[in-house]
Amino acid sequence: GAQDILRCLPHEYISAKKLPQVAKTESTKRIYICVVTRDDHLRRIDGKYSEKFNVADYEAHSDQYESAFA
Repeated sequence: GAQDILRCLPHEYISAKKLPQVAKTESTKRIYICVVTRDDHLRRIDGKYSEKFNVADYEAHSDQYESAFA
């Protein structure tokens, strides 16, 4: 599939935390692959649970969360 094709191209796997730095400074001649989890993507608006994503809280109060990529 798609990952088989990616492996044939110059690529590097990176963490979501590294993504903003890579987007600003790294080569455009390489494909950067990043798996983003809910923990990486979602932040509670009021900062509660800022250390660790709380799945139960998110499922009960999804309106209290926003995208970290927005």
